Amino acid sequence: MIVNNIFMKIYYKIAFLLLIVILMMNNSVFGQLKTSDIHILADTINISQNNRILEMGKEGDLSYFSFFCRCLPPYTSYLTFGYNHKKTSGEYLKELPKYKFVSWKELSDSLYNEGPIFLKKHNIYITERLPNNTFNTIKVWLVKIPPTINDYQIIRNN
Repeated sequence: MIVNNIFMKIYYKIAFLLLIVILMMNNSVFGQLKTSDIHILADTINISQNNRILEMGKEGDLSYFSFFCRCLPPYTSYLTFGYNHKKTSGEYLKELPKYKFVSWKELSDSLYNEGPIFLKKHNIYITERLPNNTFNTIKVWLVKIPPTINDYQIIRNN
């Protein structure tokens, strides 16, 4: 009985240590998933309103960049990135930063090919062209808009 009890304690210690090792490996694998930075140039100053592929706006403390593309499943809302403009000031520059900006085709192809894992693999930065030829670069996140839920029922009197 005592020997059995000692073996059980050793067994639980080994199992616990093995669990910790597995969790650490899992965390290091997923913690290193972000592989690159993607920079997008949002220029609404030099592009006429009819030819723009995005709109920018504010709602409360949040600002957003909404691209006119239903690129991510369930394909019901536009691709929208946001940031908190009260907490994020960005990086203001007098000239266009030397980032390698992705084209709209490269961005949409990446979204299509990588799907939902796209945002886990990349940090997204949007550089906004401002008046007087100044630029502001901001780290953004994907705004996930849930599908509309009908939480009512129409009752008809027959």
